[in-house]
Amino acid sequence: MTLNEVVDTAGDTAPTGDAFLDGLFGVDPSAVYFRFLYRLVQRARPKLIVELGTWKGWSTAHLAAPDPECAVITVDIAPQREFEAILPKYPNIVFIKGRTDDFEVLNQVDDGKADICYVDTIHEREYVSKEVALWGRKVRRGGIILFDDVLMNDDMKRFWDWLPLEKVLLPGLHWTGFGAALIP
Repeated sequence: MTLNEVVDTAGDTAPTGDAFLDGLFGVDPSAVYFRFLYRLVQRARPKLIVELGTWKGWSTAHLAAPDPECAVITVDIAPQREFEAILPKYPNIVFIKGRTDDFEVLNQVDDGKADICYVDTIHEREYVSKEVALWGRKVRRGGIILFDDVLMNDDMKRFWDWLPLEKVLLPGLHWTGFGAALIP
């Protein structure tokens, strides 16, 4: 998938007609990135997605729902209770409890195997930069790394400006910014 195709997908965030997907938007109507994630999986047909930061599992569900054959590995120290209700609905979700910078966690994913990596953890330049260094090698050449909240604070803006990959800002997906980068 090219970054232009990612941009095209970002432009297609109309309601899906799926009560589950559209219902989650009642939580944060500015976060149309949920539908973007769903549409991206539909179009890119990945085999493996890695999500860094599970929180309530809403993005996890949107990554897992469109294709039950696509494995979605999600990593978090302590996901919220809402994730417990989502996890049994999607057998293609694999939850790994731990820090994203823990080598025991990192070693559970083979290098070059992920098609998409979605980063939404600690919103600090230093930490996200470390995640890119550690997890970027887990993504295959031509794969995509997605970033939530790249405009959330000055630290994340500095990260986004620094990121040395071909990238595109998708500000319409979330009020705190959303971005995508291509693994060369």
